[in-house]
Amino acid sequence: MYVTDDHALAAGSGAAVVAQLRDRVEIVDALHRFALGQDLKDRALFASAFTADAELDFRPAAAKWGARPPLMA
Repeated sequence: MYVTDDHALAAGSGAAVVAQLRDRVEIVDALHRFALGQDLKDRALFASAFTADAELDFRPAAAKWGARPPLMA
């Protein structure tokens, strides 16, 4: 998700705003599970931040300092 608007929520009806807020809460929840799973070394919590077919690719960023991590699937 990229922020492309100059305001937090798009204007719209109450239902549209609720849907946007629900999506954002789900994104924030996944990010928290990702970070906390790493911090606690909790494999199940970390994995719960991803869908079954997700890929996590740190290779482009890691290449800048010479690291070569694998593609995580």
